[in-house]
Formats: sequence, structure tokens, C-alpha cells
Amino acid sequence: MNDLFYEQLTPGRPRLPKILYILLIALAAAIGVFLTLGVSLFGIIFAMGLIWLLNRFVRPYTSVEYEYCLTNANLTVDAIYGKEKRASLTNINLREAGSVNKGRPGSVQGYEKVFDCVSPEADPSTVCNVVYNEGGKRYLLLFTPDEQMMSLLRRVVPVR
Repeated sequence: MNDLFYEQLTPGRPRLPKILYILLIALAAAIGVFLTLGVSLFGIIFAMGLIWLLNRFVRPYTSVEYEYCLTNANLTVDAIYGKEKRASLTNINLREAGSVNKGRPGSVQGYEKVFDCVSPEADPSTVCNVVYNEGGKRYLLLFTPDEQMMSLLRRVVPVR
């Protein structure tokens, strides 16, 4: 059998910058100190709870990686937050996709959703875009495949 399978992991833009996360922790500590002066034990418990909530629900979004998985003609894109949580962004059958092109499109108007999975340090000439329809709505996927993924993509569909 000549099945194709290739996985690629690339860093992405985090939803929340790390400096903002640090500022939120400092703010929670300052609120705890302020409340400690007035209510003592309640302030400490409140600050600890707020810091725990920030650590539990905000910290994973300070780093993100994208995993592209090409299996025959199916391209699956997942986001991995904080190397702990995984979220499936999209699954595309490339043979049924509208087009696969190199480069960023001129405009992102007219799409229901744009999945921007481009790494921040990626060269703009290596960006690939896939336009596809799902449920009567148009979607756009922007990603940065490496050379091996591009050669496999060319085997499956024409890349312009």
C-alpha cells in the first residue's frame, strides 16, 4: 500500500502573551494583600484561589503549537496549548477542497472562519492557504508546511 502519513509540529502565536499572564498573577497577589489588610484570612484564601484559577485556566494559553497531520488526502490541524491540552481545529479532505495555494490571500473577507496557524517566525513565502466548504460555509486555513509536507501535498492535490 502507498499510504501517505506525515506529521509536523510548529510553534504558533499564543492567545495570551506571557507578560500579560505575569501581570494577572501580580494583580491577584496585590488584591490578596489589599484584602488581607482589611479581612485577613479571607484575603489570603481569595488570592490563593485567584492565582490557582489563573494557573489552571489561563497559563495553558500562553504557549501554543500547531500539529499538521497529513493522512492520504486528509489534513488535520490541531492546536496544543501549553503542551498539555489539545484542541482539534479542522479536518479537511484536500481532494474536496476548493483550492490549495502558496502565499497569503489578498483578503480574508467572505469566509465564515479563518484558521490562522502560521508560526510567528515563518517566512511569508512559505505560507500555504486552503479554501474549503463545510456545511455550506466557506473556511480558510493558513498554515506553514515544511518542504516534505509540501512535496506530499503536491502528490495529493495540485498546489498553485
